[in-house]
Amino acid sequence: MLDINFPSANSQIPIAEKGWLLNLFHLVVREKLDDPAKIVSNVQARVQNYIADPCFPAERVKILEVFLAALNTHEALQYAAHVAEYEKLPLLERAKLKQQKQEQSRQNWLSQQPPTIKQLNYLAALGYRGKAPTSKLVASQLIDTLLKNNGGRAA
Repeated sequence: MLDINFPSANSQIPIAEKGWLLNLFHLVVREKLDDPAKIVSNVQARVQNYIADPCFPAERVKILEVFLAALNTHEALQYAAHVAEYEKLPLLERAKLKQQKQEQSRQNWLSQQPPTIKQLNYLAALGYRGKAPTSKLVASQLIDTLLKNNGGRAA
C-alpha cells in the first residue's frame, strides 16, 4: 500500500490530528468523487468551514491552517488519487491492507525501542547467550525463534 504524507506539514501537525485530517479525503471519496483535483478542492472547502466556525477550538485552527497550506501541494493530489483507488477496493482487501499497515507501524515502533528487562531475562531463561538484542523487535524475534526451537519451553 502506498504510504503518502505531506512533508511540508509533517513536523507541524501532531500525529494525533493527522488521522482525522487525512480521513477527510476518504469521506469525500465516499461521496462518489474520484477526480483528485475535485477531491482536494472539497477537502479544502471542509477545512475552510472548520476554520470559519467560531465554535472550533482555536488551538486546532492553527493546525488546520497548516493542513490547508499543505493541500496546495502535489502530495495532496497524489494522496487524493491514492484514496480514490483505495476506496474502490473490496472491503476485505482494504481491511487486509489496513492490518498490514498497522503491523508495519507496530514493527517500526518496536524496532526503535530498547529491549525490556523482562525480554532480556526471558532470553536468558531460554538459554540465549548471544549478542544482546538492540531493540524490542529483535528481542521478540529471538524469543519466538528460541521458543520454536525449544518446543515452546525454556532451556
